[in-house]
Amino acid sequence: MKLCKRPLIALVILLGYTAVFSQPALKRANKDYEISAFQDAVTSYAEFLKTDPKNVEANSKIADCYRLMNKLEEALPYYEAAIAQQGIEDIYVFQYGLTLQGLGRYDPAKAVFEKLATESSAFRSRAKQFSEACDYALKTDEPPQYKVTGEFINTPFADFGVSLFKGGHIVYSSGRTDIQSRDSRNSPSQTTGKNRLFITKRDKNGFLETPLTLHSGFGESANEGPIAYSPDGNWVAITKNNFQDGIRQIPSSGHELTLYLAQTDENGDWKNAVPFPHNGVGYSTGYPAFSQDG
Repeated sequence: MKLCKRPLIALVILLGYTAVFSQPALKRANKDYEISAFQDAVTSYAEFLKTDPKNVEANSKIADCYRLMNKLEEALPYYEAAIAQQGIEDIYVFQYGLTLQGLGRYDPAKAVFEKLATESSAFRSRAKQFSEACDYALKTDEPPQYKVTGEFINTPFADFGVSLFKGGHIVYSSGRTDIQSRDSRNSPSQTTGKNRLFITKRDKNGFLETPLTLHSGFGESANEGPIAYSPDGNWVAITKNNFQDGIRQIPSSGHELTLYLAQTDENGDWKNAVPFPHNGVGYSTGYPAFSQDG
């Protein structure tokens, strides 16, 4: 009988030892989770789950970390492991539904939301709304009517802010540095960190041609865009910014957008732009658009 007790005592001691020494990993993971250091939290939760693979808290939170990092496939098995146990919080059940929904698995997501709506008073209204959203997604989940493809003129830099001009021309902003401004002999490297406006149109094959800079001269009127032309093409509204290379674009950095208005020439260019009357200090005014009547 004593021989039987000894292995049992050793097993209890081993389990206690494992539980004690795995707790720091869970505490570390929870701390990282609280400060949104999700990648570090994932590492610590994974370490802890090696010793306690059915732990509801660890499975729920590592799943949420993956979800918040937009790694939904990685999040799914941990949510399922947590759901399989007793005691999972309603918020993580809701997030499980969000994960399924984000993966386009609308039927199981709808089932999760409907069950949560009947079992949780705190999430009843929200879960019903997301269940209805799944219904809408299922109804609209039809083959696309068009295909989106990248243009050959795209670059590793930012290419954005498309506006339509007369004659099928397209004007857009780009940070590319490989094209000199028209009527300029300067080096294009001087525009590093700034975006310029370019103009192009479709060739006979339907692709956008190699663009030209919209403005003549070099180094002038950088950091413009998006812009908008009036329906008749005679006026333009321009967004300008005071962004500086190397300074983070956060509210406290003082970066702001302002609008300007100008009359255009036949090439879509302009001179003597005037400030929009409602510009101001301490806030941004940008992203213009014209109504149909101009």
